[in-house]
Amino acid sequence: MLIVSRTDCDWTEALSGTDETKQNYPEVLKIGSQFPSSEQKNISETIALIRYFRLGAMYVACDWARPHGLQKTTPREVFAIGKQYPKIYADLEQELTCVVATKKCKFQGYDGACYCWRTCDELRMGVGFLTDFDTEEHWYSFSIPPSIV
Repeated sequence: MLIVSRTDCDWTEALSGTDETKQNYPEVLKIGSQFPSSEQKNISETIALIRYFRLGAMYVACDWARPHGLQKTTPREVFAIGKQYPKIYADLEQELTCVVATKKCKFQGYDGACYCWRTCDELRMGVGFLTDFDTEEHWYSFSIPPSIV
């Protein structure tokens, strides 16, 4: 699936409107410094969502994306998708959809990844260990450079 998302907001704005995220996942707030915002405004990106069903799926998706010129996404891009596409779960025909950033972050001293979890009535943004993202509701996100679009 391809979507276009605006990704130029600052970290606090990216998480605004998600009080549950701030209460339940304070780690998300702490990793913002790992992904500073761009100085540019009105940035829109085309994002590809890819899904694999097997152990190590995130690594498989990243290995597949590399020769196709796709770039790993940051939490900022994934959080923007969650906020801008409240019906993404319906578009993907799933009751629960979890979009995962493919650029690693440090989480409790280990490699982790941020995600946006969407259902019909709930939005959560969080961070977890890379091994947490190997089930069928996980979609791995990649930015498509303008030269490819």
